[in-house]
Amino acid sequence: MITTPVLLLKGDTLVSQGTGFYFRLQATKGSILFLVTNHHVLTGYAPKENKPPIGDNVIFYVHKDADNPGNTKEIRFPLFTKDKKPIWLNSKRLLKKATLKRHPQNGQSNFF
Repeated sequence: MITTPVLLLKGDTLVSQGTGFYFRLQATKGSILFLVTNHHVLTGYAPKENKPPIGDNVIFYVHKDADNPGNTKEIRFPLFTKDKKPIWLNSKRLLKKATLKRHPQNGQSNFF
């Protein structure tokens, strides 16, 4: 799966939706999988609006079997730490036009 729907939820209630795509960064100790999406997909607002996010978790999908595109796994992921800090990364180089989200936080890609 190269692209995925990204569903923004507040608790269990759908509040917005968008799309994202995957980017894998090769590192010396393995690889890190990123979900790349727009700021408004994770917050419900454009970055310039400077409003609090309307959601607290997202759902997205990955393929379980490359030969069977219909066989996907739903991933539900929180957007904030226990201290209420966002876990996503904003790209300063791209003037916050891109938002990177690492999955999971320890850099391991254990989706399958």
